[in-house]
Formats: sequence, structure tokens, C-alpha cells
Amino acid sequence: MKLNLRAVDLNLLTVFDALLRVQNLSRAAEELGMSQPAVSAALSRLRLTMKDELFVRTRSGMKPTPRALAAQAPVAEALALMAGALSSDQQFVPASAERQFSLLADGYLEMTALGGIMQALQIAGPGLSLRNTVLDRHDVAAALARLEYDAVIDFVRVESDKVCVAPIGEQELVVIARRGHPRLRRQLSVEQYFAEGHILLRQRSRYRTQLELALGGERLQRRVDVHVQHFAAMPPVVAQTDSLATLPRVLAERFARAYDIQVFPFPLPMPAVPTWLMWPASLAGDAGHRWFIELLRTQARLLT
Repeated sequence: MKLNLRAVDLNLLTVFDALLRVQNLSRAAEELGMSQPAVSAALSRLRLTMKDELFVRTRSGMKPTPRALAAQAPVAEALALMAGALSSDQQFVPASAERQFSLLADGYLEMTALGGIMQALQIAGPGLSLRNTVLDRHDVAAALARLEYDAVIDFVRVESDKVCVAPIGEQELVVIARRGHPRLRRQLSVEQYFAEGHILLRQRSRYRTQLELALGGERLQRRVDVHVQHFAAMPPVVAQTDSLATLPRVLAERFARAYDIQVFPFPLPMPAVPTWLMWPASLAGDAGHRWFIELLRTQARLLT
């Protein structure tokens, strides 16, 4: 019959392990920091649990029975595993680990850094993988508090005592327009920016676009020609229309090599938009999670 672990005091295993190693009741008690009567009582309970004498008194000490010897290696291994699992100094060895990390990130990250993150994971260990979910209307603070994701990368910072936050780069915003635009030549003024129609990302909240959220909620009154789902949809639409689009410079310069578009500085005075790495504070004791956060920090250079 299979033993019901809920009925077993797992502290008895440390007594069993000590008796197997020293085979002496007094020395086992000294090693465990227990009294000799307490060790004797623990041995009595072990005998009842395992339905075996386990140790027989001899002139040379406590001789283990065949049942005790058969359990020695499994018990020692189990104690080592438990100590490792509960240790604050646990190690994470990526080369031999089997783990899937989860990331919630903007579509911008997919185009700029996801390949580098995946490459770093594959080099670190064959058992490492990534589940990436694109930010949409997620409540980031709640998702991290529920440990639904190992990390979030976003332009919008979460303020919560349950979330750790670190800046990992900043993005300069620029404006793209098609080459040959009838009203734009070598520069883009504030008046021209607001006079033209715009292509916007689908709103992340009821009242603000992603850009406006990143700017601290400032409402930019622009004529909207169309909303798109991803940054990647902007350049082909811009290249075939007179609409403008605002996006990070890194993406704009990449798109300019593939599409017939021109890149203008953003016409309003504006500091660069920071990119934030956020993760659950409750995972601070997880060595594997700490390793993943460091990997993301290392790859952050791909975001700038």
C-alpha cells in the first residue's frame, strides 16, 4: 500500500539519515542538536511508519536493517533535493535546465529584440524556451502580481510595490511620410504635423493611444486616418498615402530601407521615451528568474 505522506512527519527523515550515517544514538542526537530521548522517540515513530525495526542495538552501535539500508540512498537524495529547493542560495544552470520563460511585450520588441533574446536562450541551453505575448489591453500590474509573466517590457511604467522596474533604454520618436509627399519636403513643422492625417496604433486604453500613454497621458489632437494593429503596418500604408505615422527611430530607419518613405524629426520638443523592464517582486528568490532578467538587461542594447 502506498504511504500517505500527509500522515508522515518529514522531520523524521533527518533523524533517519543521521542514524544511518553515524549508527549511534548519542552521536546522532548531538549532530541534530536534539536530546537522546527525543531521537529515541523519533526512531520509535519511524519504526511505526515504515513497519520495520530499522536499527538493532549491538555492542558496536545501531546496526541498520536491510530495509533501512535500502532506503538510505533515496532518503539522502530526497533531503538534498528539499534542501536545494528551499535554499536561498540555489543555483540555476541554464545548460542543463528545462524551463520556459514568459514575456509580455510590445510589438516593437518583436521587431527589434526578440530574435536576439531567442538566440541568447538557445546558446545558453537547449532546454530553454520563451512564450511571448504581445501587449494589448493587459492590466500589467495585475498580470505580474498573479505571476502570469516572468517579465514585461513596455513604454508605460507600472507603479506598484509588487513590481520591480528598471529602465533599459529610451526611444527617440520620429515621423515618417512617403517620398514625394505633396506638402512635405525637407522638414516637418508643428503646423504641418497637425494639419496632416495620421496612422495610429490601436488604443491601449479607452482614451489614450500608446504614444500618449508613453508621454504621460498628454492628449495629442490629430486627425486620424486609420488605426492599425502593429508598427509593421504603418510603413506600407504611409508609402501609398499622404498620411503620417509616429514611431521609434530604430523602426523608422529600418523601414526606410525597405519602403519609399522619408523620416522627419518629431516636430515638438520632447524627451526620449524610456523603455521599462518590469517583473514580479515575489520572484526575487528564484535563481532562474534572476538569470532571465539579467539576460533581458543584456539584450536591452537591441532596443536602442
